[in-house]
Amino acid sequence: MTYYQGRLALAQGDAATARDKFASIVDIFEKRKSRIGLFVFSLNGLARSRIALGDAAGAVKAAGRAVEVAASFVEPGTPSYLVGLSKLALGDAQLALGEGDVAQASYREALDHLVVTLGTDHPATAGARRVMQSRAGS
Repeated sequence: MTYYQGRLALAQGDAATARDKFASIVDIFEKRKSRIGLFVFSLNGLARSRIALGDAAGAVKAAGRAVEVAASFVEPGTPSYLVGLSKLALGDAQLALGEGDVAQASYREALDHLVVTLGTDHPATAGARRVMQSRAGS
C-alpha cells in the first residue's frame, strides 16, 4: 500500500510525500533483503521523487540501486524490462545531475532492454526513444 501511496503522491505533484513513502518501503525491502519486482519499482519511484525535489545525486543513488536489484533477477546479458525501466530512471537522474553523455548511454541501454522485453510500441520504450532523440538534437 505504501508504494501506491507514493505513486499517487508523485502523480499529484507532492514529491516530498512520495519520497518519504518510497524511502520507507525501500528501507523495509532492504532490511528484509527482498528480491521482488516491487522493490525495483519502489527504488525507481524514489529516484523520480528525488529528481522532482532537486536531489539529483540522491536520485542517481536510488536508480543505480534499482539497476543492481533488477540485474540480480536475470543472468548477465539477458534482457529485462526491470533493468530497462531502471536504466531509464538512471538516465533521467544522470541528466538532472548534468551528466548528459553518461545519461545518453543509460538511455541507450534502457532502450535496448525495453525494445526486446516490452516491444517497440510500449509507452516506456517510446519514452526512452523520445528522450534519446531529443538529446541527440541538443
